[in-house]
Amino acid sequence: MSDNRSRFHCPGSGYSGSSARKEFKLNPCTGRRQSPIELSTPRRSEKLQRARADLRMHGYDGPFSQYKVNDTEFGVKLRVLGGLQPSLKGTGLPGRFLLHNLHFHAGLDDSCGSEHTMDGKTFAMEDTPLFLSQMLPGIPPTSYFLYSGSLTLPPYTENVTWMVCTQTLDVTSEALARFRDSASANSKGNIRPTQPIGDRKVILCS
Repeated sequence: MSDNRSRFHCPGSGYSGSSARKEFKLNPCTGRRQSPIELSTPRRSEKLQRARADLRMHGYDGPFSQYKVNDTEFGVKLRVLGGLQPSLKGTGLPGRFLLHNLHFHAGLDDSCGSEHTMDGKTFAMEDTPLFLSQMLPGIPPTSYFLYSGSLTLPPYTENVTWMVCTQTLDVTSEALARFRDSASANSKGNIRPTQPIGDRKVILCS
């Protein structure tokens, strides 16, 4: 438990508020399928499994008629309340998944922000595919990682199938600065460090 605590409260990242510390104390993250993780492309990992990408995205090309944005103690969250109900279905996903909410992770500056890392590289922000498709409608990811993991917010429940796109989109420093300026301190540095992969399978669909 002490080892997990030291990794979780690393300098410059992690949830450092009193409520977050209380949640972490009650949920010491002793599971073996915690998220996020370090992801390696084929040139860096011989153990990576491959599969054909067949992701079908529905309802991502129209505006939300009803939604709510909250600046929570763990960061900015957008929840769809009505109108279009975006969904995902395809390779590695057990059934059809409906969008519930959108959560943003950002660093204190442009040098970090993503929770998952790829080949040792971190990115300035991490969010769900919904936000990306609003910027570029109708373009589904052609390559993505799949693995079994957990929520990266308390209570860190291990019932999540993660899909992490290999493609990234460019966001200007000015746009990131506006996001940080408009959000509370809880949305800056709300990055959980990567967790041990253990014996989990990571599949690259492409």
